[in-house]
Amino acid sequence: MFDRNEYEALSSKKKDDPRAQLMGMERAAVAASLLTGDAAWDQYLSYLQNALNMAVTARNATMAQLCDPRLVNTDEISARRIFVIRLDEQIRSLQWAMALPLEIKRIGSVAAERLKAIELTEDEQAA
Repeated sequence: MFDRNEYEALSSKKKDDPRAQLMGMERAAVAASLLTGDAAWDQYLSYLQNALNMAVTARNATMAQLCDPRLVNTDEISARRIFVIRLDEQIRSLQWAMALPLEIKRIGSVAAERLKAIELTEDEQAA
C-alpha cells in the first residue's frame, strides 16, 4: 500500500509525462473497422469518439480517485462508485452508437438486394 508521499510522487509524475497527452491524441482517431467511407457518418463517428475518449478519461480519473488512500469518507467513496457506474453505461452507449452507421449501411444493402430479387421474380412472372 502507498503512503501519501509515494502516491503524490506517482500522481505528479503521470501528470507531467508527455506520453500520457500523446496517447490521448492517438486514441482520438476512429477505429478503421468502424469507418463507413461516408464523410457525414465518419464525422458523426469522430464526434462520438471524442465523447467516448472523454468518458474513458473521466472514468480512469475517478478510479484513480477511488484508489487514493486519502479518500476515507464513505459518502464520497459511494458517490465516486456511482459515477463510475454511470460512466460505464455512458461508454457502452457510445460504443453502441458508434456501431450503428455500419449496421444501418449493412441493413440497407440487404434490403436493396432483397428488393432486386423481388423485382427480378416479378419480371420473370410477368414475362
